[in-house]
Amino acid sequence: AAASFSMESPPKAFSAAQRRRGGVPTVLATVGTTKFEALVDALDTERVQKALRARGYGKLLVQRGKSSRTPCQRTQGLTVEVYQYKASMAEDMASSDLIISHAGAGSVMEALRAGKALIVVANEVLMDNHQVELANAMQQKGYLSQATPSNLDSVIQSTDWSTKVPLPPLDFSPLRGEIEGMLGARA
Repeated sequence: AAASFSMESPPKAFSAAQRRRGGVPTVLATVGTTKFEALVDALDTERVQKALRARGYGKLLVQRGKSSRTPCQRTQGLTVEVYQYKASMAEDMASSDLIISHAGAGSVMEALRAGKALIVVANEVLMDNHQVELANAMQQKGYLSQATPSNLDSVIQSTDWSTKVPLPPLDFSPLRGEIEGMLGARA
């Protein structure tokens, strides 16, 4: 069932993951392995943190990558925790209710496969920017919301998660047919 969100209360999707954490709706923000100062800076603003708090989130977990900055709490009722890297972010992803991510293909697909609400922020300073293309395509299909560091707060406030479409399951049957065909051709 699709989750529905309102400005006055936390998303109904705050579910088993939230209860396992003692009822604190959590946002995971990740910049990946690179340096994405603009996103880290946006997460460190009162306006973005107030937008998260207004939507019912109580914790912001920031993976800052190579950023030299460390966001801190700027809004009452929203705790902020920051780390540079972890060997695996699977546990943080699983326990989060919303993910704000750079638009790297691996991070986007991992979040969507986990069934998480996702806001993607493309790092527009990268050369040959495939991140913008990926974010545009995935938003057009209804899988996620897209933001920039400068409008992240308004995207958090205005996203209607009930309109988002879950990512369809992987279908390996065409690949299996190709492999069977190649093996059969060799026999």
